[in-house]
Amino acid sequence: MAASVILPAVAYSLFWKSFHRTVLLWMVHGGLICCTVRQLSSPTVSGDPTALFADLDFQWFPLRHIGIVALPATLLLGWAGSRMSRRTSAETVREAEARVLTGLDTT
Repeated sequence: MAASVILPAVAYSLFWKSFHRTVLLWMVHGGLICCTVRQLSSPTVSGDPTALFADLDFQWFPLRHIGIVALPATLLLGWAGSRMSRRTSAETVREAEARVLTGLDTT
């Protein structure tokens, strides 16, 4: 679960100019919700003889590996967070420079 959330956040922070706090929050919260829902509804929890609850069958997500869906969903959530945000890249650069130079939180 952590890799499905942290890997896109690291990739966005390294390679995307419009990455900022709002994008990170969209990615982390949305990615964790996506991972948790997918994991709880997968065959690793129910509907399989080797599942956590083998006698119950409430699984609706057929894949055991949630990262196949959660990783692209987290990337899309990061993109959506950047589009929903009102910040420009110039504001993001100014904020980052202020934090680096002063060591203070500018929010």
